[in-house]
Amino acid sequence: MARTRFFPNNRKRPTSLLQTSALGMFPSKMNGHTDDKRGGSRTFSIKQRFKPSSLSVSQIEHNVRCGNEGTTTTASMIETLSDTAERLASLRDAENDGDDDGDQIERACIRLDGLEVYAVVAALTISTSIGVIDLYVSPSWTEMYANGMVITFICKLVFLACTYVGSLLGLYATLVFSLTVMYGKTAMGMYKEDAFGDFYHNTMKQRIRGFKAFLFSIYAFLIQIVLLMSAMCPQEMQLVSVLFGCLSVSMIYKDTEDIVSKAGIIYAPPKRVNATRTDSVYFRTPTT
Repeated sequence: MARTRFFPNNRKRPTSLLQTSALGMFPSKMNGHTDDKRGGSRTFSIKQRFKPSSLSVSQIEHNVRCGNEGTTTTASMIETLSDTAERLASLRDAENDGDDDGDQIERACIRLDGLEVYAVVAALTISTSIGVIDLYVSPSWTEMYANGMVITFICKLVFLACTYVGSLLGLYATLVFSLTVMYGKTAMGMYKEDAFGDFYHNTMKQRIRGFKAFLFSIYAFLIQIVLLMSAMCPQEMQLVSVLFGCLSVSMIYKDTEDIVSKAGIIYAPPKRVNATRTDSVYFRTPTT
């Protein structure tokens, strides 16, 4: 019955797809006719069959929107990572600068401790040099002149001269290095590294003179020791004791001056220097 309904007047049903197209009709599953369960039928066109639903369009729009949001999120993540890398690089540079400054400050403190040794040794030399005066035993000046004790007279005169000069030079060295250490540590404690660098550079001449005074005070103390030992010897052995002591002092002086001259390369400044903030704590870096 359904077939006679779709083909009235008992016309023959098209036998080919070409005839069907010519008549403007399609087979039952292509022409949009479906049988209802109740026995009826409903018809829809090809456009209606293949027209995308509103759900499909909204879903496509949602996918496109999600893709755009994903692209934006990726770009923001890349930008965030770039900013984080820049911050880490800046923090690393700041940490390296802090390490350099800390290293300079540590070396400055070590250098000040070395200068403090000069002051301590010079102070001990002064006290010992003055203390040995009481140990030196010799006849009075009148007795030595009357009895013709020429060697004893010369030894006592040199002994007193070494005591006098050595005490003054040791006192000068003590003052120079004590003041340098005191003001240097004060500047470092007040976080004034630049001021300390200028102070240390401007007091170079005083430190050089203080070092020379330090050495001569020790040499004077050595001579005092030799004369003190000679004075305790018998009259006949004093000349031999003095000669042996002078030979020993000359060897000590030669070796000491040799070490000091070879250490000059440590303190020798470069030909051209340029002071910067980081190296002003101690050193001057050469320029090209």
